[in-house]
Amino acid sequence: MKIDSDECALCDICLKFCPENAIIKKRFKIVITDDCTDCKKCLDICPVGAIHTE
Repeated sequence: MKIDSDECALCDICLKFCPENAIIKKRFKIVITDDCTDCKKCLDICPVGAIHTE
């Protein structure tokens, strides 16, 4: 999973819905960590479609 920082609105919704807490905010960017299990729940919840499969 990858977050397109140009598309990301920094709304933090994905952080709240990630069951593995694998999405973090780092210096004005949202980052998916190696803890991601590719459950794809963040894909459905992102209001701007900034999260993509690699």
